[in-house]
Amino acid sequence: MRLRWLCAVGCGLALAPVGCFMFPKPHESVGKLTPFPPDLYEAFQVTYDTRLVELPADDDYINNGLWREGTDPLPHQQSALLAANGVQVQVFSGQGTWTFNCLASYSAVAPSHRCGQLGAAKTIPINGPLDRLTAKITDALTEDPRQLDVTAAECGLSATATCEPSGVLTVRCQWVLRHGDKQPRWTPTGDGGFDRLDDRVREDLTPLAFTVTLAPTDTLVVGATANPDGTLGGVFFLTPDQTKRRVLVVKAATRE
Repeated sequence: MRLRWLCAVGCGLALAPVGCFMFPKPHESVGKLTPFPPDLYEAFQVTYDTRLVELPADDDYINNGLWREGTDPLPHQQSALLAANGVQVQVFSGQGTWTFNCLASYSAVAPSHRCGQLGAAKTIPINGPLDRLTAKITDALTEDPRQLDVTAAECGLSATATCEPSGVLTVRCQWVLRHGDKQPRWTPTGDGGFDRLDDRVREDLTPLAFTVTLAPTDTLVVGATANPDGTLGGVFFLTPDQTKRRVLVVKAATRE
């Protein structure tokens, strides 16, 4: 309650003339971000306005209150599978609540515009690098969890958007891990030769991928469950020192 009271008072004093934070259209700036030049958008078809809201790990709002304000966009079985992995997903329609908008303004880290092509994957970083990542992964509700143990790990969510005739976006979200030391990889070149690229192992947690439909006024929120210890949600959304918890906030839109 104290956090929500402070947030409300802070927003009221700072933003009384203009109202609380609203996510901008793709061509508008966010916080200290510089808007893209108009000609740059000619090369892109979809934009993701992303940020991580970060609060103390024991904060009641980020653990509980936040998840009572939106709607679960996923089928029950898929929600249950994600919950078994310490993850929950919600969609906020419209402006969102006063508290949520204030936190998205003042408790957000790593705000970013990310641009890409419709149908092409775009990875949104969430956590890392982590010296060691250990978690139990449940690939199916009928299977026992498997142990995941990797080093030098970075966690992200890969988003692939397609546009429906109605104008809404269907976004497939895939959990991605990059880990270990860099390994040589050879890719063909246009002249019949090969280029060497050094990269780390990429692991896609395909059984846990999910798909949401987002209207221009919708906001996707992804985070950990209340007790995510030892699960995917714990390693993706708790900081390495376990003192803070994050939620990923995403708005997606096609270029107007």
